[in-house]
Amino acid sequence: MLHKEMAQFALENTPMQVFWIDESGCFVEANPAACQALGYSHEELLALRVSDLDINIPAKQWGSFFRELRSAGKRIYETQCRQKSGALIDVEITLSLFEQEGQEFVCALAHDIGKRKRAESELKRASRRMSVAANSASIGIWEWDLISNELIWDSRMFCLYGIEPESFTGAYEAWEQGLHPDDRDRMNGEVEVALRGEKEFDSEFRIITPAGEVRYIKANSEVIRDESGQPVRMIGVNFDITEQRSLYERAEMLQRLADHSDLGIGWADMNASVRYFNPAIKRMLGIGVDDDVSQFTFNDFYSEEHLHRLQTSIIPEVVERGRWICGRWMASLHPLSITYSYSGMKREILLPLPMCLSTSPRRNRLKRSCVILMSSLRTRLRRAPQI
Repeated sequence: MLHKEMAQFALENTPMQVFWIDESGCFVEANPAACQALGYSHEELLALRVSDLDINIPAKQWGSFFRELRSAGKRIYETQCRQKSGALIDVEITLSLFEQEGQEFVCALAHDIGKRKRAESELKRASRRMSVAANSASIGIWEWDLISNELIWDSRMFCLYGIEPESFTGAYEAWEQGLHPDDRDRMNGEVEVALRGEKEFDSEFRIITPAGEVRYIKANSEVIRDESGQPVRMIGVNFDITEQRSLYERAEMLQRLADHSDLGIGWADMNASVRYFNPAIKRMLGIGVDDDVSQFTFNDFYSEEHLHRLQTSIIPEVVERGRWICGRWMASLHPLSITYSYSGMKREILLPLPMCLSTSPRRNRLKRSCVILMSSLRTRLRRAPQI
């Protein structure tokens, strides 16, 4: 008797929804948690059938459902149940068959999984949004299971590395083999440092595709650890920065050319604030070699007449056509041959190129080389992806 009372007490106070169902699909008993979850009184619930609540088990299917349960003995499934108000709730139900005094009954244990289902739905939406964003930015996403050494790539990763999915072994060594030999030891070392927690994995490296193409890759990742602090997974992204690296290298070459050229070369923004003057232009304009040019604007070197013309006609024409050349111009009281060029990069950088008048073949060759490099740089700046 004591055990029966204890069982009854537990049944009435458990948050789990408990139902007893007969062979015909009618409820013969239900605990308070079941009544409360569905919004029915005890008497109202016992007047219903399974098909009145479970939207996935019509009345005509209960017989076959019961026979399948008799054969299996137990079944667990997810479904939706209709509350008295008409609202649907997500539940997971465990069915067990038992016999009492020669009659078969089904004991159904149900618990609300609405929060879990909503979380799963939100996770799927977030995953889709992330996938769209990653594809738009040509970003590959990867995950490395450190326990099983399984490396999982999305479709963009295979494109970045030029590898067919069926030829990918899915192990760390497969990624390692694609690294440029000169970068392999460094990258293995950086991975180890990240796994030890000494530094985040944020690096650039080269890969060699199966076709023999060398690409520059930018990689970021996060290390996932267990309760004891041991690393169990790495999740990260890769994206191709080959074009940007090529652009930077050409920009560095242009910078070196400008620094050592006897042509006056300078950069200014659309507000006429000076960004850069090379030594030659500093000499032309009477500026000290070590002076900070960011304190200067065009206003400091042009007469009011010339400055007005520059702002009202020359710069608009440069922006529209890309270049403007003047055979003779006055800057800081010096007659100069000046070429203004426009980079087109985010429509914010103007590249004016003041140059001394000269008929020297050497100087003319330098001038042509500079103009060619500037033209090439402008083209690459326009085509460069914005990361």
